[in-house]
Amino acid sequence: MSRCTVVLVSILLATPFASCAQITARDVFNKAAGAGRHAGKDDRLYIFTEIANAQAKRGYYDDALKTLKRTNEFPALNFADVVEIRARNGDIRGAKAMIGRAPSAEAKWWALRNLGLMQAESGDIEGARNTVLPAPPIFQQVVLREIGFHQVRSGDLEAALRTVDEMERGEGDGILVDVAAAFSKRGDEDRAQALLSRLTDPDIIRELNKPSEPPPSEGEQRFAILPGEKLNRAKLQVH
Repeated sequence: MSRCTVVLVSILLATPFASCAQITARDVFNKAAGAGRHAGKDDRLYIFTEIANAQAKRGYYDDALKTLKRTNEFPALNFADVVEIRARNGDIRGAKAMIGRAPSAEAKWWALRNLGLMQAESGDIEGARNTVLPAPPIFQQVVLREIGFHQVRSGDLEAALRTVDEMERGEGDGILVDVAAAFSKRGDEDRAQALLSRLTDPDIIRELNKPSEPPPSEGEQRFAILPGEKLNRAKLQVH
């Protein structure tokens, strides 16, 4: 059994049986992190990331950050992941406090992005806007895009359009397509076409202008489910 396997088994054992003995889940996590030092280079990032995520989910945030220091790979992203886990655990204030102690500007920006996305997904639109405001525009655009899609899913199409107006040119084109589709479904084709005329992303425009494919024949459907033809089947189902 490889050391990678041993470490991951330790993680799994720690979670359900944390209170059944004097050895706590925290002890097992820390021992697993120590054992991970001896793993091969290719395994260490995976091991330490899994341990850190498990520690964070159990509320051992400082331990998780210490574990991540054992690898120099993707430090900003790993820090942001721990912050997001803390927020998803319900500790928004603690997550924000962690961001205030970010080890680098890049780590702070990624953490603000992750927290803002989580808030947008949960419907905390104002919180998401305020969270990502200190980050550079590229991170703000990602959160604004999620806000817009959430507003579309919630049926607040006018709010989604106002969000698009806040975004840089072309960044909100995916939202415009979804809003246009919603208006079209309501029978308001004029409004839908007016929104589509605002698109600037060439990839989205090209996709929308593709000619519709005819429905597959019975023979094509049978052929599409043969082994090795899954891609054909998927293609035939897209109209």
